[in-house]
Amino acid sequence: MAEWASKVKGWKNAYVLMDTTIAFDATWVHFFKRRWAELAGAGGLAGEDTFGGEDPQIASQITRIKALPAKPDFIVLCSFPPGGVSALRQLRAAGITGYCVIEAWSRAVERAGKLDTDAVRGELQKFKDEPLLAGPTIITEDVHINMQRDLLLMSAENGKQDNIVQVVRAEAMPK
Repeated sequence: MAEWASKVKGWKNAYVLMDTTIAFDATWVHFFKRRWAELAGAGGLAGEDTFGGEDPQIASQITRIKALPAKPDFIVLCSFPPGGVSALRQLRAAGITGYCVIEAWSRAVERAGKLDTDAVRGELQKFKDEPLLAGPTIITEDVHINMQRDLLLMSAENGKQDNIVQVVRAEAMPK
C-alpha cells in the first residue's frame, strides 16, 4: 500500500485510521507506517487514530481529520466488516469521499466534457469492466453498485494463509 501510494499515485501525506479489534490490524499498520516513513519522510504522516470495530462510531476521529491544517492525500483504513464498512460510510457521509468514487466520477466528467449531471451519469452508465483501483467496474442504468467485481480466493490450512486459489467473478446477478 505504501509503495503504491508513493510510487504510483505520487501521494505525500497519509492518515492512518486503525480498528483495534484484532492484532493483525496493528501489525499491518506498524509495517505500513515504517515503509511510508521511508518513502514519504518523517512529515509524511498527517496523523493517526484508532476505533473499536465492535462500536465503530468515529465522529470524534472524523472531527480530528477535518481539523487537520493540511488535508491528507489519502486515508489508510485498516479494518474489516462490519466495523470497517461502518467507518467507511461515516467517512463518506462526512464528505471524506473514497478514492474509487472520485476516480470513477472524474473519468466520467472527462468523457462527458462537462459537469452536467445527466451527461456524467450517462458516461458512468457506460462503464463495462472499467479499470479502477478497486478492480474492473460495471455500472448500468439499473445497477450502481458493482456486484460482479473479481474476487480473489485464498486458502488457509492449519490456521495459516496458503496461496491464491482462484480469481472468480459472478456470472450473473440474482434478479
